[in-house]
Amino acid sequence: MIACPKCGSGKSSVISTKPDGKGKWRRRTCSDCGFKFSTVERIKTSRIHPTEATK
Repeated sequence: MIACPKCGSGKSSVISTKPDGKGKWRRRTCSDCGFKFSTVERIKTSRIHPTEATK
């Protein structure tokens, strides 16, 4: 859930999306108050550390 920075509502719709290097830039409109705001969504990666299985 992405909350509106103006009214705090969790209801928004995406009106525009663009690639942004390692993620996406999205322009949103709040469904409750109509405020327009932008978000940047990035993929977070983490390393997997193998462990030795015991029998």
